[in-house]
Amino acid sequence: MGNTMLAPCTRRQALALLATLALTAACAAPKATPTPTSLPPVPLKPVSVLTRGGLVAANTRFGFRLFAELAARDAGKNVLISPASVAMALAMTYNGAQGETQRAMAQALVERTLRLHLASDEWLDLSGVRVVGIYVLDMIAHNKDSDRNDFQISPGKSAQSLALAWQAHLATLVWNEQTRRWNQSPERRGRGRGRRSPDGRVIPEIALHPPLNGEVRTMHSPSSSLFNTDGQIFSDVGVPVVLVMENYDISRTGYHDQHDTMANIDLDYGAAVAAIAIEAVARVATAPGS
Repeated sequence: MGNTMLAPCTRRQALALLATLALTAACAAPKATPTPTSLPPVPLKPVSVLTRGGLVAANTRFGFRLFAELAARDAGKNVLISPASVAMALAMTYNGAQGETQRAMAQALVERTLRLHLASDEWLDLSGVRVVGIYVLDMIAHNKDSDRNDFQISPGKSAQSLALAWQAHLATLVWNEQTRRWNQSPERRGRGRGRRSPDGRVIPEIALHPPLNGEVRTMHSPSSSLFNTDGQIFSDVGVPVVLVMENYDISRTGYHDQHDTMANIDLDYGAAVAAIAIEAVARVATAPGS
């Protein structure tokens, strides 16, 4: 499964890369056969998270909201959590709760008034996180020999996905402009592209930052890999999504075989793709109205 990249700007203004889904229930209770002595059946409206696909969407939304809030608290630090584990822990707690405690948990989750009580005796407010889209990073460090420094920006089906792709395109332009400046520094001027050290214990020599060519590949492009990755599920349910990925080559040596080793990885290229994705996230998170 690919990595999903999230970088919220603030607690209230966060891009965890997922649009809030409006889940609706279109089911109706089966009609009972009326009898002269029975009252008409009371219409039952299923809870939205129990409708088809709703539970998956709700778990996904919860995971990204949780990540966004934690990342906002520790800006500039790496955040590693397992939203699935947290969700399962909450589910077990809910199943074990009774009466008022169970009702309060359900109400907080549905009404977005959920808070977490931390070990430091502080409260973590999860009510104000708003997520507007997803950038998925999947395989970003194999630099194809025939098309050096190319990578794909592959949006989903929606117009909102194209807007996210536009921001990734702008982030690529920003990266390339910065590499021009960075590569003129005294320590990098005149250097070549990055090369591996013959001895894995020796740090490689300083190299130029690679400028990249980010190709926006829509869903109709045969070169888009979105629908072979985790991005597909988000696009299918209407969540704005963009896949940021290397110039995918399924026939290359080292693609999920015994030669899939670090020897096939271009770390400078992969770091550049990751930096562009982070810049794209930051641009969306700080855009007016985000």
